[in-house]
Amino acid sequence: MFTNPDPKFLYSPYKMVTQFEDDVGTLKTGQGTAFVIALDSNGLAIVTNRHVIDLNYKELSPKYKAFKRTSVVLTGRRNDDSLYRFSIDLASEAHFSEEILNDVAVFVNPRVHEIENMIGTKLHYRFGIEELADENFFNLELTPFDVVAFSGFPEEHDRLAERPLIRGGRIASDPKFDFSIDGKLAGQCVAYEAFSHGGASGSPVYALTKGLQGQSGARTGRLVGINAGHLKRDMGQHTGLSYFYRSTVILKILKKVGAIDGAT
Repeated sequence: MFTNPDPKFLYSPYKMVTQFEDDVGTLKTGQGTAFVIALDSNGLAIVTNRHVIDLNYKELSPKYKAFKRTSVVLTGRRNDDSLYRFSIDLASEAHFSEEILNDVAVFVNPRVHEIENMIGTKLHYRFGIEELADENFFNLELTPFDVVAFSGFPEEHDRLAERPLIRGGRIASDPKFDFSIDGKLAGQCVAYEAFSHGGASGSPVYALTKGLQGQSGARTGRLVGINAGHLKRDMGQHTGLSYFYRSTVILKILKKVGAIDGAT
């Protein structure tokens, strides 16, 4: 038996729109998803995929090499359903994994600027650092076919009201081991049975609470990772399989930059 996630999980992500410009003034705009992690009483981290903020990431050709970020705008909602918008200062550094294949980017305590309806610099929905799954969770508690949910802003989201969509799936690969894509190493990722599409990149992936507390095999829910893409067949057909990068990648980045204690 799996327990549904907190209804607020639907609104946990932020819509992220990133604009890029090359040295001759050509503009490109990309849309993805991000989420926020509370580090302590004041600190926070904004998490997304690296490919959402780095147009040239993993590109085989240099066609996007000259493009630089010119703006990163996020949209979120509060408990009262009011919408607010802010930007991340371009001087704020994005931190990446030491393993380049891990498609994760983390802004630690970035400087933000109000665009619309922001109250100070307070961001509404945050995951606690204790909600992120650690290595033990992947090795001992998460199992194949466990149910997960992810929430974000795929192209099909409610673009008029700027409301996200929540979808679900099941763990498809063995979560104790890294999943390869097209026979190639892909970093610390896990395959899951789910339909993610463009714009859902960066969505938080949550493993639902399993069983009744106190019973054998029961466990609490955890944030297990960040959605990064889907697998395609020839001709670009969606296979019904997507993949996410483990929450342990996020934890390692935060430890590397000193945002959290190494023992966390």
